[in-house]
Amino acid sequence: MSNLHPEKRRSPRFPFDSLVRLTAFRLGKETPLWGRSTDLCREGIGVSVSDVALEEVVAIQISLPEAKIVTVKASVRYCNQGRCGFEFVDLRNRQREAIRAACEKLRKATPAPPPRGKFELGTETPGPKKVV
Repeated sequence: MSNLHPEKRRSPRFPFDSLVRLTAFRLGKETPLWGRSTDLCREGIGVSVSDVALEEVVAIQISLPEAKIVTVKASVRYCNQGRCGFEFVDLRNRQREAIRAACEKLRKATPAPPPRGKFELGTETPGPKKVV
C-alpha cells in the first residue's frame, strides 16, 4: 500500500506492523475481525484482513507506538488480495493528535528513501555511484 498511487496521497505513509482489532457492524450485530497493519498515515491505515466490503465502516483498535491504544472509525477504500486500505472518518481531536504523533515517531524511525537516478552496481565505494 505504501507505494500505490503516491501522487494521490495527501500525507506520507509509514511502515507500521501491529495487530489490529476491527469491529464490523452487520445486521445490527458486532462482528469482530483481526488483522495486521502494514502502514499508517494521518488519513488512514493499511491492514491485511479478510471479510470486509468496500465502503464498509468499521471500528479499528490500533496499538500506536509507545503502547497508546486508540479506537477509530474507518471506511474501507480498497481491498486487493487481502490487503485493504482504510480511511479514518469522524476523528476526534484526541484521536487525530495521537495518530499525528505516531506518524511523527514513525517518520523519525523510517530510513530515508534512496536517491532517484541510475546507479552502477558493484562499485567499491560505500554508497551507490551515480551514472551520468
